[in-house]
Amino acid sequence: MTGKPTTFTPTAHSHSAADVTTGTLAVARGGTGISAYTAGNYIRASGSTTLAQRTPAQFRSDIGAGTVTSIATGNGITGGTITTTGTLGLTGQALALHNLGTSGIIARTGAGTVAERTITAGTGITVTNGNGVSGNPTVAVKTYAIGNFAHGGIVFWVDETGQHGLVCAKADQSTGVIWDDGILANNYARGNGPMAGKMNTAIIMANRGNYHNIAAYRCITTTITEGGKTYADWYLPSRDELNLMYQIKSKIDFTALYDGGNVFAEASYWSSTEFDATRAYAQSFLNGSQTSSVKDTYFRVRAVRSF
Repeated sequence: MTGKPTTFTPTAHSHSAADVTTGTLAVARGGTGISAYTAGNYIRASGSTTLAQRTPAQFRSDIGAGTVTSIATGNGITGGTITTTGTLGLTGQALALHNLGTSGIIARTGAGTVAERTITAGTGITVTNGNGVSGNPTVAVKTYAIGNFAHGGIVFWVDETGQHGLVCAKADQSTGVIWDDGILANNYARGNGPMAGKMNTAIIMANRGNYHNIAAYRCITTTITEGGKTYADWYLPSRDELNLMYQIKSKIDFTALYDGGNVFAEASYWSSTEFDATRAYAQSFLNGSQTSSVKDTYFRVRAVRSF
């Protein structure tokens, strides 16, 4: 064959990714560069021209999320339990609520912090549920009545609120003791009226504290335990306090016997109210009369305390 050879130009053809049956197609050519996939995995751009498979756990780590493992009901806004593991984006007050150890009343204690608070029922306080829907608690303050057994003794006087008053011991502190040793000396324990006996007793002991065989000393050294609590702030009643006890003697006697004590004797009891240097007031629990008696006379003693 002679002559000049003929020039051959191949015809260009276009193909789709579907025409590729073996190997992988690079990302730059519109492929993934991945030859096989695991069901449930995700594809992530690991570079400008590369893709990579990521498991669900790796994907959560990539986006900084925890795992919602269960939802008890479909009503996730108003009910049901959502349990999480891992790291959940709770900050500030939401995180503080999450970290509370128990349920109950909570209070905001600062920026981003809350704390548990409780209302505990006990002596003087009864806690009941309030307005139902709002759950506001109602606190009822306990009040006392004459003849109640409370605060270590028997209530014989209360103020207008019913929350405070006086109790006497359920038994005598002495069946016979002197008020003082008979020395001609004024103690100036002249207080009268409810609760005045406490100051009278303090004055007597400040002047005659070295004498242990006297009525005031028998009272201040009295300790009475009732209901697991010990009461040690007893004193010798004033003239009026003693008379208040006599006026409701029958109620006091009834409660005393019921709670393991003794009734008042039909005899005279010392008050802490001084008459003069040699005499102090006493009251008969036989007929109710009050007399000023020589301080070295032996009379009975019944201690009282305030609450």
